[in-house]
Amino acid sequence: MPKPTVTYKDLIRHHRQAQELIIEEMAKRLRMSAEMYDKLENGRSLLTVQVLEQIAKALEVPLQELIPSLAGKYNIETHNNFDNAGSVTVHENSFDTERQLWQELDKSRQETIAAQNSTIEALKLALTGKA
Repeated sequence: MPKPTVTYKDLIRHHRQAQELIIEEMAKRLRMSAEMYDKLENGRSLLTVQVLEQIAKALEVPLQELIPSLAGKYNIETHNNFDNAGSVTVHENSFDTERQLWQELDKSRQETIAAQNSTIEALKLALTGKA
C-alpha cells in the first residue's frame, strides 16, 4: 500500500496538537484571528513564507520541520494505531540546500493559488448560470 502524502498542513497540525494547542491559542500566538489561522492551517488561504516562518517560531520548531518533502530531506512516519491515530513523525535525513526549501514553498503556493482560481471560476459559472 502506498504511503499517504503528508503536506505542510499535516505537519503544522501535528506540531500544534503535539503541544496540545487549540486553534485559538495558536492564533493568539500569531496575533491573528482564529478564523484566519484555521484557513491557513487547512489550506484555504495563501500561506506565505513569512507566515510559515511565524508559525514555526510560534511552535518553536525549525522551519524545515513544516516542509514535508525537500528532495528526501525527511522520512515521514504515519501512525495508525489507537494511541497516535493520524499523527505523523518527521525524521530528518540531511539538509541539502535552502533552494529546495524555497522551491517546495513556491510549489505549495502555486497549488493554493490554482485551487483558489478554480474555486473562483466555479463561483463565476454558478453566478452566471452557465454551470
